[in-house]
Amino acid sequence: PNFTTPISICTGAIAPVLNTTSPNGISGTWTPSAINNTASGDYRFVPNAGQCASDFVLHVNVGNSMIPDFPSVLSICNASNLPVLNPVSPNGIAGSWNPAVINPNIDSYIFTPNPGQCAQIHTLNINWETLLVTIKKGCVGQNYMLEAMGSSSHHYEWKDEQGRIVSTSAILNVTDLLSDVTQTIFPITYELTATQNGCSVSQHETVDEIFCSIPRGISPNNDNKNDTFDLTGLGVKELTVFNRYGTKVYHAINYKNEWNGSSKNGDLLPDGVYYYVIDTVSSEHLTGWVYINK
Repeated sequence: PNFTTPISICTGAIAPVLNTTSPNGISGTWTPSAINNTASGDYRFVPNAGQCASDFVLHVNVGNSMIPDFPSVLSICNASNLPVLNPVSPNGIAGSWNPAVINPNIDSYIFTPNPGQCAQIHTLNINWETLLVTIKKGCVGQNYMLEAMGSSSHHYEWKDEQGRIVSTSAILNVTDLLSDVTQTIFPITYELTATQNGCSVSQHETVDEIFCSIPRGISPNNDNKNDTFDLTGLGVKELTVFNRYGTKVYHAINYKNEWNGSSKNGDLLPDGVYYYVIDTVSSEHLTGWVYINK
């Protein structure tokens, strides 16, 4: 009988049926009659009487199936730079992927080994990462802060304009950072990079001023010194100014540094004490006085 020997199958795989007729036409019986898919062994074929044929021994190798050592999960954050699905695993198993190319609309990919390798099918799941980070800026007490508003699991890195890392926490205390600088020229731009699961996103934030105290006085005489009521860092949602008689003389929404001691009609107000009401974006309600001295 011209059966092929040996043959190899994977542990637990569907075992081939033992054909009772050889390719060259000899019929007979097998002992055992079915292949065991859990252990290697020999199977004897005994030809039926009257065929003048010899017995035949088939050896079956049963081997443990290999697992393609591709990762099971892959995190991707940039859909414009997608990795290629390799048809050969790091441990040498060749096969094909379905789908063959990573698509942002598909999350799972099946790797099927080529026949004859005694290897298992593998599934790769894609996690499409979306990093959402915004920057909150403004005064906290007497300090001007930049704060990354995102997941607590993100890793943060702040850099100055020279590319030096100045903080690795979510909060950058700009006042403290610049406290030892003898002369600072504004505006200053900082770069924030947030990273999670190998994905990164960067953005820039410009700081125009870090003054976090409410001025006690202004001198609007066009000498470029204290000419305006500077509240740039306080996050002012609404500012209202009254004279000593309680008459409203100025009002602004989303105020920064615009009031130069003029009335709502644009006329310069007389020197003296004026009273303000400030509402900030952080829900603070501040009141006090400011002196105009031209």
